[in-house]
Amino acid sequence: MADIERLRDWLDHISASDRVLFAKRLSANDTGQTGGHQAGFYVTKGLARTIAPGLFVDQHNPRQSLRFDLLSHDQRSSPDLIYYNSRVVLRQPNGRDELRVTGFGGASSALQQPGNTGAILVTAWERSGRRVEAWLAGDLEEEEAVETVLGPVEPGTKVQRLEAADGQLGLFVEAPATCDPDISELPDDWARAFPAGRDLTSEAVRRRPASGQTVDARLVSRYRCEFGLFKVIETAHVLPLIGAGFGTVDDFLAIAQTVANRRKARAGRSLELHLATVFDEERVAYETGKTTEGNRRPDFLFPSFDAYHSGEVTRMLGVKTSVKERWRQVLDEAARIPEKHLFTLSEGVSEEQFRQMAGAGIRLVVPASNVVRFPATVRPHLTTLAGFVGLLR
Repeated sequence: MADIERLRDWLDHISASDRVLFAKRLSANDTGQTGGHQAGFYVTKGLARTIAPGLFVDQHNPRQSLRFDLLSHDQRSSPDLIYYNSRVVLRQPNGRDELRVTGFGGASSALQQPGNTGAILVTAWERSGRRVEAWLAGDLEEEEAVETVLGPVEPGTKVQRLEAADGQLGLFVEAPATCDPDISELPDDWARAFPAGRDLTSEAVRRRPASGQTVDARLVSRYRCEFGLFKVIETAHVLPLIGAGFGTVDDFLAIAQTVANRRKARAGRSLELHLATVFDEERVAYETGKTTEGNRRPDFLFPSFDAYHSGEVTRMLGVKTSVKERWRQVLDEAARIPEKHLFTLSEGVSEEQFRQMAGAGIRLVVPASNVVRFPATVRPHLTTLAGFVGLLR
């Protein structure tokens, strides 16, 4: 059976089970590229409280042993889930307060190979917390299969199916979301119909104005705020449907698919809208939505498509929330521009992948706060959003 079919069968199986699910993109820190002495991936306290509540005790760095089956790579290991809690138990101001699955055996594990930085990892935990099945997406087709079931898995976010207060499993997305108003504080019609993406962007900008912030901080703050607003509206729309119950499994699946599709649509457009707002505020001339060679549509061309087609000096910016399997998609979007800039929220790439990008003429643009999440050898070659705006001027 082809890997993609195995993955789809496994996703169907775990979706119909009572297992706790946890998915994230591996960061450079997770794969051991940023100099940390502990190799392994981070998990949330919500996950740990569901499958290993015994870790939350007055004991320094408690751990729970696991049987971990990485089905995608036919690898089995016995790592530990460790709560590094020196800040909590030892009251060390600069101590740690984080959970990590560690002890995979070094570079022999696919989870510790630098080339898998940015890949989606899906884990399915038995309620006892002792046995875990997992899949590490190996290509874009596998990523799309995962996101069809779980919705978008963006860098820095964690998609989880955990036990809710009522004892039932619920799907949650944990991400830095800085806006959490009551639905009554938002426009009245948003409680009846989902707002357009531009309206959500405008509300985030209103709540996070430009004054006193760098362009990098402004973008990240608004993007996080907009995601918080989205979650508030989604909750207002979806919870009543869940509370009313489902007559058939098909009814449940229809709602779940609607939620996943809406999340994917938001993720695909939101970042572009926030970047356009920043460019407007910085008085940078740009155009979007028009075609170059082969009917390709770059996300942004500076200063205009007319300038591009007339042979004037222009720049382009592609936009991808993650670049692990997507960076090549921008290579033929503007053939006349040999150096192509690509904005991403990715939390690191491998040194080898970065060399491939650089060799193909790709220059990564990342928020300033993300620079430290890349390998030290890569950081000097990254461009921040402020730096890119400076280039345009």
